[in-house]
Amino acid sequence: MNYNPEEYAALAPGLSVVLDRYIMQRLTPGKKTGPYTSYGLKHFFTQWARVAYPGANTDFYVTNDAFKSAMIAADYEPVNAKALNWNFYYKYRKTDRFTECFELPAELKKE
Repeated sequence: MNYNPEEYAALAPGLSVVLDRYIMQRLTPGKKTGPYTSYGLKHFFTQWARVAYPGANTDFYVTNDAFKSAMIAADYEPVNAKALNWNFYYKYRKTDRFTECFELPAELKKE
């Protein structure tokens, strides 16, 4: 496989929780490859999180490898694990509601 799973484990405390919840909320397993690769999805996550949680103590940046690992942890298998940017079988749920998801983990709140 073409990724470093340790980047997911090295995420700031609480950031992996937000990423995992984002994947659970925004993606569902599908029969076709989704419209975005891991690289595009990681950017959607970062943009979403910055708007949803403006008072956080992080910029919500995650690497492509960290996002790939989060997808594997959520039971999504890559279509071609040798590719740099992975495709997965999923459907993307679009919504305009940013803060309805969940409370920001305490580790990510500004003091």
